[in-house]
Amino acid sequence: MVLHEYDDRHHTKSTFGQNIFCSGRLFQRKSVHASRAAPATIIHLRSCHWTPSPCRFNRSCCSYLHINCRNLSQSRALECLFATNLPCPSRMSIANYPPVASRRHFILGGVALGLCACSGGGGSSSDNAAAATMPGATVMDGMFPGTDASLHYRLDLPAGPGPFPAVVIGHGSGMATLAEGAAFVPMFNRAGFAVLRYDKRGVGQSTGIYRGLGVANSDTQVDELAGDMVAGVTFLRTLREINGSRIGLFGVSQAGWIMIAAARKSVDVRFFIATVGSTMPVGANIFYENLPATNSLDANYAALAAFAGNPGWDPRPTLQALRMPALWLLGADDRLVPTRECVKTIGALQQAGARFRANVYDNAGHELSGAIGRFEADVLNWMAAEGLR
Repeated sequence: MVLHEYDDRHHTKSTFGQNIFCSGRLFQRKSVHASRAAPATIIHLRSCHWTPSPCRFNRSCCSYLHINCRNLSQSRALECLFATNLPCPSRMSIANYPPVASRRHFILGGVALGLCACSGGGGSSSDNAAAATMPGATVMDGMFPGTDASLHYRLDLPAGPGPFPAVVIGHGSGMATLAEGAAFVPMFNRAGFAVLRYDKRGVGQSTGIYRGLGVANSDTQVDELAGDMVAGVTFLRTLREINGSRIGLFGVSQAGWIMIAAARKSVDVRFFIATVGSTMPVGANIFYENLPATNSLDANYAALAAFAGNPGWDPRPTLQALRMPALWLLGADDRLVPTRECVKTIGALQQAGARFRANVYDNAGHELSGAIGRFEADVLNWMAAEGLR
């Protein structure tokens, strides 16, 4: 394990790979104690008066992708666990939740990091609680009731008098907070939509129990997490600032399953947009994502075709019953979601009359790097074509 300590002396000259910016201030590496055997790095930020405002590593720190943090209240320090040996994103930031790590969750963070750059002009850190605030915009914070839990939320309202259409942003896998959706707030605010984000149950400031989602518990967990997302829709409908007849869902990866279930649960969901979200059964998808990355994609799809294990929760019967428009944004080379099979499912439902569409980006994996410069336009053009804007 490597321990870096940063003090709060301000420095105007950056040292390659050794500085951190916190709340607009630069923290210089003070001391290092290294053990080469450890796969992670612990950072202590001494005297950093933590706020949700951006904390990010400069671009030279390319060995780190995602940061898990927890406040150490007595020492006024912030402890951060970093994943190492992952690709360098366009910008870094800190998410304020306990250090529980998985490669899948880090990759999901990379989706937001990459797409943040293409959402046009915001320049915001993608994984911070605080999204870039548009002129005249309003931010509301609080708690709303979920399924046997109270969920901590942030609501970003665009400029203007309202009432506004709105989207509820769901979570990818892992112990995700409302920070996960920050990258997408500017895109929707510019389009005149309010954005509701919330800490996953049992994470951050939300109560309840965090259980994770696997094959064995997928039926109950998809239902429970979908209930929390529907609770967000129900909460929005109580607010005078929101047009309760124009509420949709948006999310990344695991949220694809959750939104499908939530849309079935609530007649108040008008649409949903799934970024690298799967339409495959949970068990089949997990089997696919665990296939060797050294295999060719064709070999992994052949292995998936022979899968005969526990399917877990299957979204396809629910999809057949949905009548609202839905958009999937998928990477052709995704090794966590089997895009080819998802496109087949979506296409078959289109043929049966569903208002579904799939956009597939060539040479893009789960992080959708191939969507840079196109993502926002594709989302908003689809919404306009469906009469949602």
